Amino acid sequence: EPLEVASTPGASTDPSTASPLGVESGPGGVAAVTAASRQSPVILGVRAIWVNAKARRSGVATALLDAARRCFVYGRVVPKAACAFTAPTDAGFDFARSYCGTSEILLFNP
Repeated sequence: EPLEVASTPGASTDPSTASPLGVESGPGGVAAVTAASRQSPVILGVRAIWVNAKARRSGVATALLDAARRCFVYGRVVPKAACAFTAPTDAGFDFARSYCGTSEILLFNP
């Protein structure tokens, strides 16, 4: 199934790109999710990662995504910067930000 790019103003419809999604601090320290209009190349789209509640915070999701990055393209490890996520839950957004080591994650519509 081809990737579709997240809907943002001025966004390209190129299926190999996605829009960065980030968090900004608003008035009073309230965080807001923002989507940028720029596009970034995507190699691996992550639709969902689910881990049983009893096994969370034990590295299972990280191990799954690391394995996907190692196996997706033969002979190459997909860079974290080339991984995109669907619209995640709050916990998924936190995981994606932590995994990618950035406050912005790439977002795509499956």
